[in-house]
Amino acid sequence: MNNDAQRVWKAAALTEVLRAIAQSETLCARLIFKGGRILHRRLGREARQSYDLDAALTQAFVAEFPEREAQRRAIHDELTSSLARYFARVDPVQFTPRDVRVVLKPRDAHPQGWNAFEVQIRLVDLALQRGQTPPTLTIDLSAPESLGPKATATMDVDGHQVTAYTLERIAGEKLRAFLSSLPTHRAKFAKPGNAVRAKDLYDLACIATAMPLSNSVFWDTVALEFGHACASRHVDCVGIASFAEQFEVTRAAYAGDATIPKDIPFDVAWSAVREIVSRFEATGAVPRSYPSRPSP
Repeated sequence: MNNDAQRVWKAAALTEVLRAIAQSETLCARLIFKGGRILHRRLGREARQSYDLDAALTQAFVAEFPEREAQRRAIHDELTSSLARYFARVDPVQFTPRDVRVVLKPRDAHPQGWNAFEVQIRLVDLALQRGQTPPTLTIDLSAPESLGPKATATMDVDGHQVTAYTLERIAGEKLRAFLSSLPTHRAKFAKPGNAVRAKDLYDLACIATAMPLSNSVFWDTVALEFGHACASRHVDCVGIASFAEQFEVTRAAYAGDATIPKDIPFDVAWSAVREIVSRFEATGAVPRSYPSRPSP
């Protein structure tokens, strides 16, 4: 498969994986879905294609399984069973599960307690020609986060209900995620790498188009959820200056990211983010800062 074919295949296969998870009451009680695929559903249209699934572990799940290895086994065993049950019922058969791996992230316990997992799923696709190997699918599972009263809501997936982030929480998390990719936050926690999450700017522009800044109820809730998101990962923000850090690098990353559609130019996306953060500054939602380590 070339890169384009892999992306198309992943998009279709992940839709089936989400359907399988939605039919597991156990997994639905352990996961809160978020990320690009949930953003598309909340907007009611496809904005930017997403090639993985994202979810946060629930506090209840972590409390039930305090040890990381027990968490890993519980996710692995239920997901393996759920995929097998779902694909066995699909007619005509296209996919069958080959392998499920649940990898600790990081390998050793996170110093802040933000222990996460990467799920790697390999499927057999009977529709592929002999010799074609489908790519590995991934599900990123993050540690539980602080959530406001309007952070989550149910979402229908083919007649089954999952818990997912609201559009307000997704907007707040997108803002937080972009800041966490910049040098100041990376230096704070000695995080390796230097990839700027320019795609978050595109997503925020899509949200601002659907929910104009004149919708004060919506954006006041986004500000509250931004606060919860930042507090959960100790992400500081002085205001628009934090977002503008290494501005030209961000501009270049936006232009060079093949996964970002070309319908929203960088200047338009940046203008939307600037207006959002200006509103936060005016209402006192920023500045905010946190210690690098939680209080004992």
